[in-house]
Amino acid sequence: MKHLLITFFLTAFVFLACQKTIDWNLNAVASLAKDSTENCLPITVHGAYKTGIVLNDSNYVVVSVNVDSPGQYNIFTNIVNGYSFKASGTFASKGLTDVKLIGSGTPLDIGANDFIVHLNYSSCIFSIVVPSDTSNTGGNSDTVYTGASGTLASEQFNSSSSAETDFMWYDSTGLKMKEVTSNNGPLKKIFYNASNFIDKIDYYTSAVNYIFDHTEKFVYGNNNDVTAILRYSPDGNFEDSIFSFEYDASDNLIKTIQYDGGSIKDEKSYVYDASGNVAKVYTLSASTITDSVTFQYDTRQNKFKQIYPQFMFFDPFIAGNVDFAFYFSANYPSAMILGSDKSLHPITIDVNAIGKPTDIKLDGVLWYTYNYN
Repeated sequence: MKHLLITFFLTAFVFLACQKTIDWNLNAVASLAKDSTENCLPITVHGAYKTGIVLNDSNYVVVSVNVDSPGQYNIFTNIVNGYSFKASGTFASKGLTDVKLIGSGTPLDIGANDFIVHLNYSSCIFSIVVPSDTSNTGGNSDTVYTGASGTLASEQFNSSSSAETDFMWYDSTGLKMKEVTSNNGPLKKIFYNASNFIDKIDYYTSAVNYIFDHTEKFVYGNNNDVTAILRYSPDGNFEDSIFSFEYDASDNLIKTIQYDGGSIKDEKSYVYDASGNVAKVYTLSASTITDSVTFQYDTRQNKFKQIYPQFMFFDPFIAGNVDFAFYFSANYPSAMILGSDKSLHPITIDVNAIGKPTDIKLDGVLWYTYNYN
């Protein structure tokens, strides 16, 4: 009997020692669910998505999954516009099930973001729109301040039909322009990037009960030069290109293209003199010159760049024709000669004690008046 017990225990020991350890942590056999036509089932998006706001547990998407064999899973998306979604865990049973993918990161910009979600060898696409700031849609006003001494307080445009006055408001430092209100034009809310260049401008209609209308987004290239301005709808969808810009090796603006409805509306090229002034502005059509304006200048230092955050706000005389010539020239223009009839039109720019413009006259007629804090 003793020998039988010893034999039994030895046999059991050998049997147990020879068994392989079973790995219960098997990957699931599963795929993102699709319908009979192989289209992905709807992916639902939850939470609010705003530029500069870190995602939390309220930001998630729900995907449908077909589980053929239980086990561990890892579902994830690519990183788009600074944020992404993922989930991991274990499927306990077969069948169709929903999985919540939690968001992480911070949306960096407005617009439509297209994500690809992956599970094993399957993938599906969904989109999230990061809208523009709509805090002023109900007529509420942000906290703004009067500018510091010497900053632009208002700009008045005078015409035969009506006068429009824009009022400039600043951040708490009194130096960075934050809003532009108007008695006869849209409200503009200005946002800046980390380099303190304009990132976007939100436009609101009406002068009292502001209604969010659209966003103009600035795109930058080398040397922080604006290469394009794009238009987005209030919900953050791309609508149209507004402008594109080209520069030479010396960082001078040499070409602008204005768009409307996806087509070229206006195309200009710029030629500079030895003093750094825009000497000629050519109007182009299919790269052929169709018109031109020639400028003459005085010797005073041009200080329009000191009163505007960027050229987007400067729009004298003939829109699209001469505004960039004023802003990008080293000196103040004193006359322009139209290429169509060779007529000369005197330009008078009066300045204050420190050389900043107080008004602009064309042919002796007052067009713009500037007031300072």
